[in-house]
Amino acid sequence: MTRRSAIAVLGLLVTVVGCGFKDSIAGAGKSEERIRREIGVDARVTFRTVNGVTSVLVTLHALPALPPPIARTRVEAIVRAEMRGVSTIEVVAKL
Repeated sequence: MTRRSAIAVLGLLVTVVGCGFKDSIAGAGKSEERIRREIGVDARVTFRTVNGVTSVLVTLHALPALPPPIARTRVEAIVRAEMRGVSTIEVVAKL
């Protein structure tokens, strides 16, 4: 690895860590735990950040006992509480 490429890699790491990537990973894990505990279904929370805009996809592994609009509102509230700067949240159920 040349010195120039090593500096580029270091710069990339500082940018990724500096923009809250680590916080987003932790927030996704906490969101999954809270959804399991509060909504009663397993979920997978994935996120993507492009140009400072973070989109979150929440995949519920079963239909919750709650009516869909209420479940979606609660899931969105959980994700917004655990992850900073989320622009869009999409909630889907895997049947």
